[in-house]
Amino acid sequence: MGPEPPTIKIRAKPEVFNLLAEWIYTQKVIEDKNNPPPMHQFVDLWLLAERYEIPRLQNFALDGMEYRRMEFKDSISYWCDRIYLKTSESSLLRKYAVELAAMRYKSFLKEDTKDHLKAYPEEMIRDMVDFMQGGMVEGWERSWSEGFSKDELNEFFV
Repeated sequence: MGPEPPTIKIRAKPEVFNLLAEWIYTQKVIEDKNNPPPMHQFVDLWLLAERYEIPRLQNFALDGMEYRRMEFKDSISYWCDRIYLKTSESSLLRKYAVELAAMRYKSFLKEDTKDHLKAYPEEMIRDMVDFMQGGMVEGWERSWSEGFSKDELNEFFV
């Protein structure tokens, strides 16, 4: 008999592990477009894929986040603390979250923004200001409710 195959121990919430297993076997994450996993599971799946260096899965998870945002009007802002805690400064998931938050913030400029900004980590607010002061990007005039095109979303793919 040959050597034992290596054992990989994956630490993940059961529902996120199930998404990983589903993706490994089917290369799909969303089976039912009317009932996709919740936003936080896509965020956790992206973080898991980053930890185990599975860029295609990170991109699938990002597609899932964008799908939830557009089709179900979910917001990633509830998960920004987690994203900032678990990712590095150069993270493309951070960049995605910052651009979404900046677009959303733009719509709040006429309102009292202090309460809205409490939802974001301090480091993210600095990143949003840097993004907005840096001339932003083409498409900035897009409202928060508009989705990224496939090409624009590719900017956040690993």
